[in-house]
Amino acid sequence: MSKWRPVEKNCLYVIPDIYGQFKKLKIITNRILPLRKSDGGKDRLVFLGNYIDKGKDGHKVLDFLIELKEKYKDRVILLRGHREAMLFKALNSQYKGDYDHWYGTGGEATVIGYLERRNLPPDKPFEITKIRFQDLVPKEHFDFLETELVDWFETDDAIFVHAGLDLNVPLEDQDKDILYNDKSMYEFAKSLHVKNLKMPWNKLIVTGHNSNKNGPLINEKFLMLDCSKNSELLVGELNSFEFFTVKNNNSKLVRFYPDK
Repeated sequence: MSKWRPVEKNCLYVIPDIYGQFKKLKIITNRILPLRKSDGGKDRLVFLGNYIDKGKDGHKVLDFLIELKEKYKDRVILLRGHREAMLFKALNSQYKGDYDHWYGTGGEATVIGYLERRNLPPDKPFEITKIRFQDLVPKEHFDFLETELVDWFETDDAIFVHAGLDLNVPLEDQDKDILYNDKSMYEFAKSLHVKNLKMPWNKLIVTGHNSNKNGPLINEKFLMLDCSKNSELLVGELNSFEFFTVKNNNSKLVRFYPDK
């Protein structure tokens, strides 16, 4: 299988919200792995969070990401998404409603996946309590989600966050609720993009989280790459500014052409 490497070296790949779509993730990574490191250059791969929930193969996604991080170290960057933040809030909260909220907004699929992993009947996931769910999940998955995910990532040319950020606040001081859940930055960027107006910041800002039926937003200064509302998974390479998606019932990458 030919590899998708649109620049000679230093590819910078980005993959947004996966939501347990393990098969689509494998189709993408089969085309971009292994990451290259030679002649003073190195490929990197940034994930924008939301690895679990809504799709039952989130546990397989985590297995794969753990292996990927162990192999490539700092060349694989994994952001924390709102689903991961929501899960830990649910598990650490004394309020049962936080667990019920996580479960009812996508966590049920994750519970089903871990039941199947243990060869247990998956037909009554609603009977799995918070304590029981914690017993189902391998310790290395919780350790990985706690220790290997970061809230933001910055390069010389770009800033990567899951949802949005406050431009008036240094990255290290950002409100985590904004990093995980913000919609206002995307809405502002979209309004400028539609009017063909310049974005009022210097670096490219790369986000996911805000999927809608209109698809991703591709602008030279702002990206919103989450395609989950259309049951697609996207991969982009930022030096070439090329993008592909994997659609349902498709076993190959399909080039995505942004609207001008």
